[in-house]
This record gives sequence, C-alpha cells and structure tokens, in this order.
Amino acid sequence: MQACWRAVAYAGRAGARPAGAGCVLGGRAKTKGAGGQIPLGSRQFMAGHLGNFLGSVDSLLASVLPGGGGRRTGERQLPKPYAQWDADKVLYNRERVGKGCKKTMDSGEATIYEVMQKAIDTHGDRLTAGKRALIQRHYDEQGREKLQLADKYDFISYKAFGEALGHIGSGLTAKGLAPKDRAVIYADTSREWWLSANGIYSAGMTVVTVYSTLGKEGLAHGLVQTKAKALFADAKLLTIIATLDKAALKNLKHVVYFADGPQMPDERMAAKVKAAVEQIKKAGVEVVTLEELIEDGKEKKAKPVAPQPEDIAVIMYTSGTTGTPKGVIISHTNAV
Repeated sequence: MQACWRAVAYAGRAGARPAGAGCVLGGRAKTKGAGGQIPLGSRQFMAGHLGNFLGSVDSLLASVLPGGGGRRTGERQLPKPYAQWDADKVLYNRERVGKGCKKTMDSGEATIYEVMQKAIDTHGDRLTAGKRALIQRHYDEQGREKLQLADKYDFISYKAFGEALGHIGSGLTAKGLAPKDRAVIYADTSREWWLSANGIYSAGMTVVTVYSTLGKEGLAHGLVQTKAKALFADAKLLTIIATLDKAALKNLKHVVYFADGPQMPDERMAAKVKAAVEQIKKAGVEVVTLEELIEDGKEKKAKPVAPQPEDIAVIMYTSGTTGTPKGVIISHTNAV
C-alpha cells in the first residue's frame, strides 16, 4: 500500500483559523493514527502552534537570506490555507486532494479486493495467514483467562484463502445481503478477521471495524450509526452482544462468530457462548459460526461483486478514549 500524507498549517495569527490537510484520495483528511482522529480542539491547538513556528522560521529566513527571502523588506505574507472545515467539523483538502498520490498499485489494482485477488492468482499454492491453534484456556482465581497456544503455526495456501473468502461472500449474498450493505467486525486481529473482511469485500459490501476492547456502548454506537446488517465477532464477545437492547439491534439481521474450539474442552466458555447465542436469537437475529457460513456459501455459490475504487472500503472506529468512538471513512482508493 502507498501513503502520501502532507501536514500543513495556517500560520497562527490572532483570529486566524487553523487548517491542515492530508493527501487523501476521496476527500477526508487523515489526522492521527491508523483510523484515529484528533479532537477538534486539539487540532486547532496544534495547528496554531505549528503556524507560529512556521511564522518564526519565515521571519528568520527573511532576515538572513539575500533579498529578504525573495520578499520586500517589511512584507508579511500568510501561506494560502490548503484546507477548510465543513459543517460537521471534518477537515477537507481544498485544492490538492489526490494530487501527487497514485490511485492504483503499480500492477494496476485499484481496490483492496483486486489486490487480494492479484495475490491469490500470483501465489496460488504458497502459504499464508499462519495461526497457532488454541490448546486450552486456563483461569486464575479472579476468573481471568490465559490462553495456551500451539507451538507451531498452521498455514493455509493463498488458493485456499481465496476459496474461503469467496464462500463467505456467497454465504452473505445467500442471506439477502446486498452490495454496499455494512458488516461490523468486532473481534481481535486474527486469520478469521482478515478472511471475513475479504469475504465481505467479495460481496461488494463495506467493512466496519469496532475495537474488541470497546464495550456495549461503543459497539451499539457503531451498529446504529452505520446501520450494519451483519456482525462478525469472536465467540467470547457474544456475551456483550447478547446484552444489546432493541434499539442497537434494530438493523442487525445476522451474527457470525469465530468458534475458537480449544483442543481441550472448556465447559465454562461453552456454557457462556450457548447462553449468549440463545439470547441473541430471541431478539430475532440469526446466529451462525464462520464455518457454517462458509459451508452455506459452498452450496449456494454466487458471483463476486467487485467493489469500485470510489466505494467505501472501511468505516474504522476509533478507540473512544476521548469520548464517543468516531467513524473514519476510508474508500478503496484511499487504502490503495
């Protein structure tokens, strides 16, 4: 993936409005971190200080360079602001959005889906996506779990990965989900996470990421705001999903969970998962495992719906440490 970010600021003066911009294809300016946004007040504070610094450098250059740095003595100019705030306090690049950034990979791929298909076609039987199997869960006196994992990684081939993601897309289509529908992934990073995301793309849908560390309120906010119809989650997080009220579940139709299946039976976790599944089903939401979705897709194959470069690839929610989690919109072009 390629990155082309620029940080610019409006030189600080009394009453001047700070601004900054990122070279973001699609219009939304990147502010801080992978999917994070600096609060508006902090952005203004930082931009103001950066502007004062740039103003000091400008004055210094004007005093020491021949001809005053190319300006007439005593002349004071402000750099033209590159960005502006919209009504929702989102920072947009005014003139330079997308200029200087490539919109495709060197080999021509323009979406995340195309990048993955290229990798699958190119590498075929080579191995990818390693995972260590869960041997057993151990619990301390406070009930906190500690996972015992296998020593060696289990890999699958690019070809097998491609087949599985295709089955996921077919399974989603068979359940009535349509291109541009949204699916939340509420899970720790894992092979199942990445497989699910690419399966969602193969159905032309949008991925919504919600940190697995966010509790009930953060998850509910993401579901309601994006009107997601599907939710992929770790088995251990089903207990949180089961506590959501009707308002949070208003648009949700399907829950797909990653059954970790420890090699040594875990009756404590199994009982929690069973109870949570029953509670979610009572709310009118279908619940299946990822394996069941894949099997369903095998039987009901559907033609992939390739997303377009301008389509939204990810709505990435922040950690929520400074308030309600914010959804950062990223198109396929942004990502590529």
